[in-house]
Amino acid sequence: MASKKQVKFKILFKQNINIFLMVVLWFVVNYSILLFEHGGDAGTAAQLAFFIYEGTSHYDQFYYRYGDYVMFGLVLGMVNLELFRKYNPRKTCEILARRMENHAVVFGYEALGRRIQAFLEKSKVPWVVVSVNEKDVAELIANEDPVIINAESENDLIAKANIAKARYVFLSDSNNFYNLNILIEARKVNPSCTIVARVLDDHLVGIYESYGCHAIATSGLAARNVFEEHVNAGIKAMHFIGFNGFTKAFIDMALAKGIECHCLEKDKSDILDFEGYYSSKNEAQRKLLSLAKGDYFDRDVLKDGGVLNAQIIVITEDIKDDLIHVAKLLRDINPSAQIIVRCFNDDIAKIFETLGCITISTSRYELEDEIKPLLTIKR
Repeated sequence: MASKKQVKFKILFKQNINIFLMVVLWFVVNYSILLFEHGGDAGTAAQLAFFIYEGTSHYDQFYYRYGDYVMFGLVLGMVNLELFRKYNPRKTCEILARRMENHAVVFGYEALGRRIQAFLEKSKVPWVVVSVNEKDVAELIANEDPVIINAESENDLIAKANIAKARYVFLSDSNNFYNLNILIEARKVNPSCTIVARVLDDHLVGIYESYGCHAIATSGLAARNVFEEHVNAGIKAMHFIGFNGFTKAFIDMALAKGIECHCLEKDKSDILDFEGYYSSKNEAQRKLLSLAKGDYFDRDVLKDGGVLNAQIIVITEDIKDDLIHVAKLLRDINPSAQIIVRCFNDDIAKIFETLGCITISTSRYELEDEIKPLLTIKR
């Protein structure tokens, strides 16, 4: 496979062919004139053309004095400017990606995608990253690593990432529809490669598995690990900020242990989802389960919803920067509670730790418990 330098040189040459031809033409024309001036003496004409020594004729003097200025001062200066102006590192990234073989392709470069790519790099497995967001992979592009961005269609992505010759495909994008499209197209060109997908909706697991894909039901996996690590026999009451798949999986285990579970949700669709979930439980479980409706930042709503009596508070909602404000408010209302934050950004985990929170990363559990065991990588 061609190196980065070879690929980069080919791109530069192709993009700037006219400039290179102009440089060649400059030397050819002047060499021809000098050859004529010196009666067909090719050696002398060549030495004069390349400024090895200064000739005695008028044209020799003119060329020696002004040729280097024109050539190196203007022409090569313009060549240098054009090279930097026209060179696009994304081209190098895409060419390197297309030429990969027996490699791993990572779709999505968020928390899980970054962990997978770092693991592959450490394990010396060749990789390609595919992202719909150029900002996410800006550092990889600057380093001229094999990256693909914003291909026009799934088929285009499949070809650009050379999935037909890939060893592994990881679907870690947060868009289930996008991941399914990639899975279907990937299986058409490569029936035997290992495909692993993070599935945000547990109901879709069966669809992924029907295409020979190892589907990771992230909600159940993360909830099980967190529950086993942090919920002991002395816990009697818990409170959840946000109701989603992760919350459901966590509550299922808590109810089985006889633990009271109180939720706070403001989104109408999630509230309807809770009502359906609540109706599916038996009478004994319903007595342990309740929902408060309102804003996460309303102190009174938090108090009335069960935060004061909770021994463990779990923030499952992805509310970006506001998550820190909610954590501070919860700590103020209930100083003794154990606050667990489902952190979607590894970079801000340390901030929550200063507030006495326990941060959990679902991507870490997914990589360690589900993905690594599937890889036949010699380390």
